Amino acid sequence: MNQLWSLFGKKAKFKSYDVLNYHVSPMILLRGERIHLRPLEPSDLKEFFRWINDAEAAGEFDVFGITSWADLEKWIREPSGPYEFSALVIERNSTKDKVGVAVRYISHPVMCHMEVGFQIWDKNERNKGYATEAARLLIDYLFTTRDLTRVQATTHVLNKPAQRVLEKCGFAREGRLKSALFTNGEHHDAYVYGITRRKWKLLRNNGNHLNSESPSTIISPMM
Repeated sequence: MNQLWSLFGKKAKFKSYDVLNYHVSPMILLRGERIHLRPLEPSDLKEFFRWINDAEAAGEFDVFGITSWADLEKWIREPSGPYEFSALVIERNSTKDKVGVAVRYISHPVMCHMEVGFQIWDKNERNKGYATEAARLLIDYLFTTRDLTRVQATTHVLNKPAQRVLEKCGFAREGRLKSALFTNGEHHDAYVYGITRRKWKLLRNNGNHLNSESPSTIISPMM
């Protein structure tokens, strides 16, 4: 058995568990008005496995590749490594239905920033504001708990929905990466979006808070 690093800090650890026979450990919950974010659990694996191997769920702009059950199980068992990549499940508060995933990771070993991403799996659940609320919760959490100078994201140049989400969260388009993505058999450019800690604080101080459309982030232990 192995120890899984906490999804919100490389020094904190969950208790040891077997992926098929585990004990629930305390976790962090980020709650918004309609959805909350929580760490991926072993009990989520079957559904997660189905979604990540569904090309329609990935959408036309995301990189898609077949993932084996063994690879997914290995990813859950082993530490997140130097890039601290972690996936957070997006769930509705009312029904606990899973609607998607939000991720955060270190994209550069020296720069003082983290990168975030989000995906709503079911196309029928898109364009309902879930991704925007999830992104706001995660960005707020990262700036509140980590000594970061900025948070950034990258999108396919044609991914207008993702770009709207980022702009609603205060991100600015900062650049264009040539031939950075390979999807649907072709290379495509990607936009870089970013928000600095200074701008994040300014939005908060001016009353235009990232979570202005929902209550303030609630961070609480969950058994």
